[in-house]
Amino acid sequence: MNAAELIALRSGRYVPLFGLGVGRPELARALGIAQRTFGTKADARALEHASVFLTHPALGADALSLLADAVTERAAPTWAATLTLGLAGAVGASDALRAQVAHAFAGIPALATEVSLALDVGGGDLGAWREHYQRLRVLDASAPPMRAASVARHWFDFVLARRWHGLDELRAMRAHGGLDASSSWLAASADWIAGEEKARSEMTDVAQTALEPIQQLPRLVQTTAREMVELLSHPWTVRWEHLRCAAARDHGAASIRAWLHAAAEERFFEDTPGESVGGHAEFGELGPEPSRAGRAASEARQLAGDFLLDWFVHEREARAAVDDWARLALRIYHRLRGAAMLEVALRGAREDGFPLGDATSSEAPR
Repeated sequence: MNAAELIALRSGRYVPLFGLGVGRPELARALGIAQRTFGTKADARALEHASVFLTHPALGADALSLLADAVTERAAPTWAATLTLGLAGAVGASDALRAQVAHAFAGIPALATEVSLALDVGGGDLGAWREHYQRLRVLDASAPPMRAASVARHWFDFVLARRWHGLDELRAMRAHGGLDASSSWLAASADWIAGEEKARSEMTDVAQTALEPIQQLPRLVQTTAREMVELLSHPWTVRWEHLRCAAARDHGAASIRAWLHAAAEERFFEDTPGESVGGHAEFGELGPEPSRAGRAASEARQLAGDFLLDWFVHEREARAAVDDWARLALRIYHRLRGAAMLEVALRGAREDGFPLGDATSSEAPR
């Protein structure tokens, strides 16, 4: 990319994907961007440039919404939307950008699962971890149940909420089988953070299996491998910080629950029992109306519940280390899901007669 093109991108003077309609030239341009991004001769900023084309500073994701309407009306192939959503995951887009793309395709039934996962399996950038987890709970309870959402929910349970039953559920789901490659990888990463040494090789094998169909996009394979090396380095440090978070969570949650319980008690001083005279409460005894502290405790318990308390970790240093690890793990997870969608899209493009050419060529269409 020359200086003029780079300046145009930075200043917003570009046409986003499908900004010129859904004809064959625009479909070819989208395929060209994907190929050029992950070709071996792409520059170091190719991933950033590709993510820029997904939306526009002034138009947002309006062009993608028009593409979604065309797909729904069968005026455009479904693989075009699959390619775009897959590109958002494969380039490692932020939660906010990935959510913009996913919202645009929310009305396409064939992409319902991937749209939900793109929106709800977040890395803490667009919203808090708890907000993502709450949405995953709703998604997991939907009918029919979504196994990929269940895996993500239990992963959140163990890695971020430090609930060990989440790890047990993940192991049971893996033993049962039937998980897609990215979900299997995510479940194996929970085993790794729990101290299972064999999980490292399992994660590597699953990633290789997921990326094998898209060897024509070598830069995606290289980027994912590089991030996995970073993710799996310093295993004992990450495991130690995770245990520190679990201990701090247990201590903090126990303290908060004790305060809530004490504030909501009817008697504050059990060793000094009061005597009721004429129906009025004496010292040490609450009247028929709960105290302000008791009402506040009841409201806090209803608002927070065990869910909020189980996420309370005051060890900021340990929490930040685990959160950073979790963000990187989820970025790799979305890269793997994006790779699967790109493979489906490229196969559909070939069936429609699009000459994809050599992905390693620097002359791929822009």
